[in-house]
Amino acid sequence: MLFLLLLSCNDYGINEKLTANPIIAPDFIDFGHLRSGHESDLRQIIFSNGGELPLEVDHIEIHGQRFDVDLEGFTVDPDSWHALDLTYTPETYEFNEGYLDVYLKGQEDPVSSVWFQGYGDAPIIQVSPVEYDFGPLSEDCDIDHEFDITNVGNLDLVINSISELSTIPQQINVNLGSLPSFPWILPPQARISFWTEFLAEGLSLHSLEIRIDSNDPQEPVKSILTTGETMISTTMIESYIQGSIIFVDIIWVVDNSGSMNTFQNRLSSNIGDFINLFMAYSPDFQMAFITTDDHNFIENRYFTQNTPDLISQAQSLVNSIGTGGSAHEQGMMILEEALLSNAGWFRPGAQLVTIFVTDEDDWSPYSPISYAASYDLHYPRGMFYPYGIIGDIPSGCTGAWAGWGYYELIQIYNSQWWSICEQDWGMQMEDIANAIINSSAYTLDHPSPKTDSIRVFVNGQEVERGWNYSEDSNSIYFDFEAVPETGDTVEVSYEIWECE
Repeated sequence: MLFLLLLSCNDYGINEKLTANPIIAPDFIDFGHLRSGHESDLRQIIFSNGGELPLEVDHIEIHGQRFDVDLEGFTVDPDSWHALDLTYTPETYEFNEGYLDVYLKGQEDPVSSVWFQGYGDAPIIQVSPVEYDFGPLSEDCDIDHEFDITNVGNLDLVINSISELSTIPQQINVNLGSLPSFPWILPPQARISFWTEFLAEGLSLHSLEIRIDSNDPQEPVKSILTTGETMISTTMIESYIQGSIIFVDIIWVVDNSGSMNTFQNRLSSNIGDFINLFMAYSPDFQMAFITTDDHNFIENRYFTQNTPDLISQAQSLVNSIGTGGSAHEQGMMILEEALLSNAGWFRPGAQLVTIFVTDEDDWSPYSPISYAASYDLHYPRGMFYPYGIIGDIPSGCTGAWAGWGYYELIQIYNSQWWSICEQDWGMQMEDIANAIINSSAYTLDHPSPKTDSIRVFVNGQEVERGWNYSEDSNSIYFDFEAVPETGDTVEVSYEIWECE
């Protein structure tokens, strides 16, 4: 019967178009988790031809990292199949995915795509920092720096050893502290620390390469480079020309919020120390007080060198400030408003000194950099100095918050701050007065001089008395009787201590 049926359809069979029929399986492969550096996996993709003609694969394109396959074309006869090997070889802790496209001969678009994915499991060593420069240090300085090793992979990291490659003689050394003997085993996300120590002696340039050997499959040897320099000559010489008489306008910005009663009393009790030292230099000055919520002069008053009974009047004014002001202190904004609204009071050519006295952060709407730009429109750099009696940085002190905002402003102008939590403000008031007396103070360029090496010369002659060095302000201060005359040349020489 089948034979008769075929004979009856003979015309159709003659006209039928014969084709190849590709069947590709599977269409998705999951390699799962493999241990990178130790394991690789192979899966097969089967190409079956269910058609009547040969299946001619022209080429294969693969997309995705860590996967590999033979990209050459091949032919599959009718009712036959061909196996294509796809391998996955992860190299580190990673997730990979990709796909391959199959192109038949004579066709521009792929006839099919196969997707695949896999996971690589591995430890990963992360070192911070990977380079460190101790910089130029004075001879005999001995300092160290900390390095961290962290396992950011998902398998245990095994540190087998640490080796050193150094310049000779070796002046930079590894200090493992209390770490155990090798090997060290770090679970995922664990971290350990060690140090390098630099003793600045001998040659001018020193280096140490530290090599960490581990089971990280991608980076089995991790290198750290440390360098340092021994300074042979460390003498600094700075020259100044003595200026004329002190010519300054002073604005005190005093916090008048509810928590300031104790601190206002300390200011009132000790402001006499400021005035006595300041007046000893016969300054030409104006001095006014404002609060952190009002730019107007308190009691519409200000003081000068001609004010009678200056100390008692200043004390009386401070005592009148009170603590009924806003708890949202905005000292930097209020100073900006004072510069605008009291413009006629500020004298051309005079320096401006502002002293913020507050137990809280500044809550002005803009940043310290923005207010500094505004102040610079009124006073060129070197003519405006902000100081602060504020809470200790960074965490505050008993009864006071840290003075953030004011602190950043003070740093911009390289001026000074003092702790509002000190019980006795006498020395602070004298330090502020000394800071304002620019004609008798010389700030050194380098922040860490060897104090016993400082020498002072006026017009070429060494001056052994009549001056002192303040470590807090890094400045030379002359006694009142020893202040150089206008136009005198002042030189300061010192050796620098570069161990910080």
